[in-house]
Amino acid sequence: MENRYKITLMIIIISLLFGCASLPLLVEGEIPPKMPVFIKAYDGDTLPRKQTSMLLGAKFEKQTAIYIIGVDGRQISSNKGLTGGPEAIVVLPGTHDLKIQFRDKGRITMPLDLPGVSLDAGVGYLIDFKAEIPSSIDGNYSQLSTIRINMMIVNLETKDIVYKKIFNGWGKEVNPSE
Repeated sequence: MENRYKITLMIIIISLLFGCASLPLLVEGEIPPKMPVFIKAYDGDTLPRKQTSMLLGAKFEKQTAIYIIGVDGRQISSNKGLTGGPEAIVVLPGTHDLKIQFRDKGRITMPLDLPGVSLDAGVGYLIDFKAEIPSSIDGNYSQLSTIRINMMIVNLETKDIVYKKIFNGWGKEVNPSE
């Protein structure tokens, strides 16, 4: 888990070095392969990095990923089609309602609502998860209620979890004791 945070922090730092400090609608300039494109998800002029918050969705291999598909009721478009969305966005600091898409290719894809996420200026965050998906789930929808997807948002500077929710395979929030 520790390496994932270091890698994510390195991606954000490299993005800043390659022209992402002003963060236009799509980051301009050369972007190294496999670097996420940070999409500006707020109205108005592009602000300096210290006045914005960056969110990055976790991605593992080519199988499982988190895409950010909405902020404060507004859809964020990308070229990923129906089963994807932006991997990284820039927002103004404050409290936001996020809509993300959890995708475990070939097994499950679902939108999840994360209301009331508080983000500080000048900070990068990782939308991370721990999924408990039985291997026998393929095509067996009766087991969706047994799935547990622990969503968390991690402050990349302090490594503190600043937001946490648990969902089942239907995308419904569940109590930790369930």
